[in-house]
Amino acid sequence: MTHRTRPIRIALPPLSDQAALDLLEFLHNTVECFESRYFDQIQRYYFERSEHQMSQPDPPPWDDDVPF
Repeated sequence: MTHRTRPIRIALPPLSDQAALDLLEFLHNTVECFESRYFDQIQRYYFERSEHQMSQPDPPPWDDDVPF
């Protein structure tokens, strides 16, 4: 599975100050619920990726193709 992030393009309507605040609070609460429900899976995903990266040899700090 390839992970690619694409920007979400949504035409947002003008909102009153209160509506903007209400929507922001709703979105924060939604993210909090999502993170608390899927926290273990998210952590496992990042942990497995970091282990994989650590087991790969580091590339040399120089580029032999560049003449001096």
